[in-house]
Amino acid sequence: MLGGESRGVKPTVGACCPQASRFTHPAGRIANPPVFAIRPVPRTRRLDPVRRGAYVLSKSPPNEELTVIVENAHLRIVPGREADFERAFRAAQPILTGAQGCLSAGLFPDAEDDSAYLLQVTWRTLRDHVVTFPGSEAGRRFAEQVAHFFDGEPQVRHFETSDIAADPATSAVVDSFRDTPDPRLRAILGGLTRHLHAFVREARPSIAEWNQAVEFLTEAGQKCTDTRQEFILLSDVLGVSMLVETMNAQQTGTASTVLGPFHLTESPRRALGDSIDLLGKARPCVISGRVLGADGEPVPGADIDVWQCTEDGFYDVQQPGVQPPGNGRGRFTADGDGRYWFRTVVPSHYPIPTDGPVGRLLESSKRHPYRPAHVHFIVGAAGYRELTTHAFVADSPYLESDAVFAVKPSLVVDFAESPDEAEAAGYHVTAPFVHAQFDIILEKHS
Repeated sequence: MLGGESRGVKPTVGACCPQASRFTHPAGRIANPPVFAIRPVPRTRRLDPVRRGAYVLSKSPPNEELTVIVENAHLRIVPGREADFERAFRAAQPILTGAQGCLSAGLFPDAEDDSAYLLQVTWRTLRDHVVTFPGSEAGRRFAEQVAHFFDGEPQVRHFETSDIAADPATSAVVDSFRDTPDPRLRAILGGLTRHLHAFVREARPSIAEWNQAVEFLTEAGQKCTDTRQEFILLSDVLGVSMLVETMNAQQTGTASTVLGPFHLTESPRRALGDSIDLLGKARPCVISGRVLGADGEPVPGADIDVWQCTEDGFYDVQQPGVQPPGNGRGRFTADGDGRYWFRTVVPSHYPIPTDGPVGRLLESSKRHPYRPAHVHFIVGAAGYRELTTHAFVADSPYLESDAVFAVKPSLVVDFAESPDEAEAAGYHVTAPFVHAQFDIILEKHS
């Protein structure tokens, strides 16, 4: 405790690791997993800010302020195992947040040292962490999943602090989920409640504004149909879709990006070389490439689902009666060398739908609704992680300001005009034609 003259909690090392003597690193180092939780406990002290953000304990009337214990565990991970550790922590986090006295948990990578992390856990009481958790089933399971990644003993300190989220209303709602059987669902509901309550306290909406928010979400739901998903669109323009993709992306190979709101109908099965342009436009385009593993091995038989808009910037589901169903869509199977190719048209940049609540949100915030030209891909194969990605047209407008924040430089592809008549004949088109080469690299399941 910074400046804790009395009743300060002594820093502890290794207290966050349940049954540390039983779970050790292969090299003999103590394995010490951390946990987060927050629950309010009335105290007779409050924390007064002093210079440089430090805190000191001072007297205050009983129940004036609610306090909790924040555990800061500084971890070092075995070099080269950082990505594996992060995946293991994400899988084990519901165990931690479901433990008695734990309300939240967060892992923060060091900005300067790839092998260093801060594990910050908020506990209802110090006892919940240093006494109850180590001997619990949750503590044992959490240690089994993450402790073997530790390179040395974590350095742990506990701090007493007031918690803006630890008011009775928030805690009552979080506690109402305590008997949820699924630990992951329990953690999500608790986290959603805490963060949503914190946002409401920060924004301080009026009753009229709260009603307006309810009406907005209601209209978004009413706008959804079998061929339109307004909530995916809302997630896209708020950057949430891209955030989720990034958090779940493969660590090697082709970058992932958003699914988008128009993957709502099943793409028809087509043979390699078929055209997905059912309108017979005059300017042909061929997209070809290989599906490979991270080591360069071909992935024969890979499943490749593609969809795109027309040269005019519309998907088939946006123009029923104008475009035949399945226009701009196709599902292909790579050959024995992992190769694929199909005929299409060069897609256009286009605006996302603006005739609903998401469109009004963009208009009120003076944001444009445009996406750069692109072709969607979902690629999968047995033994490999499924990949959702785009091939962006290199000279398209809005590459620098995609309305859904989905552009990644590695996905920008040159759609170049080719005068080669022999090559054109091999793809069953006439020269000149536009050719885009887009190799896709998949990551194996771990």
